[in-house]
Amino acid sequence: MTPENTDSAWLLFEAGALSKALGRSRVCPLLLGMSPSDIDGPLSQFQATTLSREEMFALLVTLNEELKDTKLEDSVLQRMFDRFWPDLEAEVLAIARMRLPSSDLRSVVDALSKHGFPQPSVGRMVCFAEGFESHRIYDLALSEARERIYVFGRKNRKLFDKEHGPEFAELANRIHEGLDFRCLFLDPRASPHILQEEHRDKDFSDQLRRCIENACGLLRESGIDVGSVCRMYNNHRQHALVVIDHAVLFSSIERDTHGTAKTLTKCRFEVVDSGPPLGDELVSGFQSVWDSATPLTELEKQMH
Repeated sequence: MTPENTDSAWLLFEAGALSKALGRSRVCPLLLGMSPSDIDGPLSQFQATTLSREEMFALLVTLNEELKDTKLEDSVLQRMFDRFWPDLEAEVLAIARMRLPSSDLRSVVDALSKHGFPQPSVGRMVCFAEGFESHRIYDLALSEARERIYVFGRKNRKLFDKEHGPEFAELANRIHEGLDFRCLFLDPRASPHILQEEHRDKDFSDQLRRCIENACGLLRESGIDVGSVCRMYNNHRQHALVVIDHAVLFSSIERDTHGTAKTLTKCRFEVVDSGPPLGDELVSGFQSVWDSATPLTELEKQMH
C-alpha cells in the first residue's frame, strides 16, 4: 500500500473479500511511504509491515513458519536475507523517490484537520477530459433521465437539433408522468456588453433568436408547453451545467484576454452528485436563475 492507492476501489474490494476469510487467509499489508496508523477500513484489522530491514525479516520469519516441514533453517533464512536485503533495499529506495502524477490532497486535508479545521464534506466527483456540450451528453440526458433534466445553456443548439426529434416526441408523455424538464437560454435582448462577452460573433443575438425559434418549433411539434419548460436569463453564467436526475454535469466558464467566454463544445467537465455541498449549490444556482428568468413565450410575442 502507498498513499496514492489507499482509496483504490479494487484494493478495497480485495481487502473486503479477504476480511471475510479471517481464520483461513494469511494477509499482511506491506506499506511504502505509510505507517500502520494511516490504514483504515478492512485492511486495518491485519498486522501491517513497513519496508524496513527489521520488519521485513520478521515477516519472512512468519512466512517461513507457515511452510511447516518444508521451512528453511533459521540460520539459512538469516544468511539469505542478509545476502539479498541490500539489493531489495536499493530497489525500494529508488521506487520511493519516484514522483507520481497525483495531487497531495490527502496530506493537505489531514494537515487542515490537525490545524483545527472541521471535517470536510466528502462527496463523489469525477472529471472527463472532453465531451461537454456534445450530442452524446444530450442523448444520455433524454434517454436515461427518470426524474429531471435541467440545462443551463446558452444557445442550446445541439439539444434541440433535429436528430433528437424522436426523443422529444416521447418527452411530452414523460413530462406528463412527472419528469421535470427545464432549459435556460441566454436572452437575445440582453444588454450588448453581456452578449459581446458571451460570444465573439457579431450576429450572436440573431443566432440566439434562430435557436430559440427552432426550440419552440420542436417543442410544439412534440406537444410540449414551451412556456413551462424554457426560460431566458440575461446575465453572465459562472458554469454551464446539465442535471440528469441526481448527477450534475458542469463546466466552468473560461474567458479569453478580452473577457469573452471561450467555447465549451467538447471541453472538459466534471460530474458531481446533487447533494451538498457542491452539487446542491449548483442546482440551487440553477433554480435561482430559473425563478428570475423570462419565459420563452415573452420573446415569441415580441418576434411575432
